[in-house]
Amino acid sequence: MSHAMLRTVAPNGHLHTFDFHEQRVKTAHDEFIAHGFDETLVTARLRDVCTDGFGVDSATADAVFLDLPSPWLAIPFAAQCLKPGNSSLRTLFRNPSTTL
Repeated sequence: MSHAMLRTVAPNGHLHTFDFHEQRVKTAHDEFIAHGFDETLVTARLRDVCTDGFGVDSATADAVFLDLPSPWLAIPFAAQCLKPGNSSLRTLFRNPSTTL
């Protein structure tokens, strides 16, 4: 899904992606580089956005997409990141017993 988002925001936007598993952050970073997306387009960070927020300037994001086990925990942090006006917050709710 991140790759599709990157194709949408390139060449002028930037995707920030977060995960709380270090290996998944490294894997995502390596895949982005292998597929031609460098650090000018995407930043992959190790962070638990449900407890620590996104760590980006407030009101800088056009959109936030939450694909988390408990996305409602990150909604207050996501709302702080969104630009006023035409911004979008999307969540993906999964069955907790479903694994990827």
